[in-house]
Amino acid sequence: MELNVRKILSGEVNELDISYTLDKSVLPEYDDVKYTDDIKVKGKFTNNGGHMSLSLLCSLKYTANCARCLSYVDGEFSIDFYKTVCNEGELQNQEDDDYAEIHDGTLDIDEAIIESVIINFPTKILCSEECKGLCPKCGINLNTGSCTCVTKEIDPRLAPLLKFFDNDDSEK
Repeated sequence: MELNVRKILSGEVNELDISYTLDKSVLPEYDDVKYTDDIKVKGKFTNNGGHMSLSLLCSLKYTANCARCLSYVDGEFSIDFYKTVCNEGELQNQEDDDYAEIHDGTLDIDEAIIESVIINFPTKILCSEECKGLCPKCGINLNTGSCTCVTKEIDPRLAPLLKFFDNDDSEK
């Protein structure tokens, strides 16, 4: 979205409300994550005595598989987005990510929002923090039941040592 900020630059207003949706197709697709709704963007562009800032809340609904138990998870990802805004030519370091630059009275904010969502989207999605996951032997979901698998295994390379300690105990 290209936000027309000429009213703020001319001093007519000190604040612009922002509310729009950004199409979910702009985000990269992943095999285990499906975006179920567009990115909702709400916030304000303000000018406080020459200090201009952009403050947004971006939210996105998704469906994914839990990284531990593989059950489906419906979730909502939200991120607070803040940038200091400067006029064209004022930005000394072009690679400074904390700033947004106004070009010809407009501010393009979509690219920065997309980048921020991609960078901050969780890489590991869980159904809950207490998720027990799957049994590594039989594959049963440990959140819904328990299994009878032996959980304590002896490393086969160390098995001869176990015999040594068993014989040592019987001699006493």
